[in-house]
Amino acid sequence: MADSLILDYWNGRPSAWMSSTSGDPFLHWMILGHNEDFELWLHARLTWPVADQLATTPPQLLDDALRLIGGAPVRFVLEDAGRPVVIADVELPKRDATLAQALQPMVDAMQTQLQGRGLDGLLIKAAQRGLEQLLVA
Repeated sequence: MADSLILDYWNGRPSAWMSSTSGDPFLHWMILGHNEDFELWLHARLTWPVADQLATTPPQLLDDALRLIGGAPVRFVLEDAGRPVVIADVELPKRDATLAQALQPMVDAMQTQLQGRGLDGLLIKAAQRGLEQLLVA
């Protein structure tokens, strides 16, 4: 059985939430997809003390959450209508993890996946543009 707690909504649907399946808590955070035709998600395994802290005081920014979960395994998934297009598994730095640092392996994975991907290539290029704008802001 899975339990979940919604931390934030975008346009009526969850954009940041925590879940627990088989005893392990996870954080799920939509990085891109609020206004795009695709979604880029972060999924991170949490400890229970961190999950309790996030539940008590939900962070406004993903960087705030990342600072709490240094060293955690994180998966980034670029999705098209729920279909994974690019996946990157990352271990966050133990201290002062930032989104820009954490996303670099995903940026590299997207670049590698661009070749010969047809429509998925167009989606990946759009995601790259979205990440460039996000990381410059």
